[in-house]
Amino acid sequence: MVDQIPGWMSVPEAAGHLRVSPAQVRDLAKAGQLTTIKPGRSLLVSSDSVFRRAAANPAPGRPLAPKAAWTVLLLASGESLPWKIPSSEKVRLARFVQRPLQEWPRLFGRRADIIRARIPDALRQRVQAQPGVALGGIGAGSRHGANLVVSSADSVELYLTSDAHVALRERGGIGWDSASPNAVLRVVGVPLDEVFSAGVVPLAAAAADLLDQGDDRSQRAAAELLKRDR
Repeated sequence: MVDQIPGWMSVPEAAGHLRVSPAQVRDLAKAGQLTTIKPGRSLLVSSDSVFRRAAANPAPGRPLAPKAAWTVLLLASGESLPWKIPSSEKVRLARFVQRPLQEWPRLFGRRADIIRARIPDALRQRVQAQPGVALGGIGAGSRHGANLVVSSADSVELYLTSDAHVALRERGGIGWDSASPNAVLRVVGVPLDEVFSAGVVPLAAAAADLLDQGDDRSQRAAAELLKRDR
């Protein structure tokens, strides 16, 4: 039997609302476009995230590969690249910086894999101080100067390198299958250790996180960060 929790729906139900296949729902969840939990044997999808995505009516097209996505985000942030790419490829990818902001959730959906967990408040600061971990989301947007008030009700968003994720899995006290997660962990598969050493993701990555939220407050803040019209 599928777990029943108010405010959550099964993968087939979400697929029906979005007019996609169940496999596509799982792909969207993995890319952070849908909020999911797995309190038992079945994956559940947040009803709010399903309805928000349906209302957004996202444009078709393939997202950028992880390395390409991070190249664009670093260029948009004025950061140097931690890898070498041909000049022609750099010029091509730089054009994505000016794509309309409503396309960003699709374009950058593969920049990280999403895991939701529950991290006790007493442990959160130690997790954030771990090598290979950088603050993302609303917290990062506020750090970069966006007009945002970070509430205790907001989930903390953290980016982790693959090695940091492995180290975190070995740490006790974290609820990886909690029905009430309070942390969004974005695990990246490209070498960003040097970038994350600042403890906060680059400006454009913070803006991409905000745009993923889909609400008006977050969209205004992202446009403010990027000095763009919405």
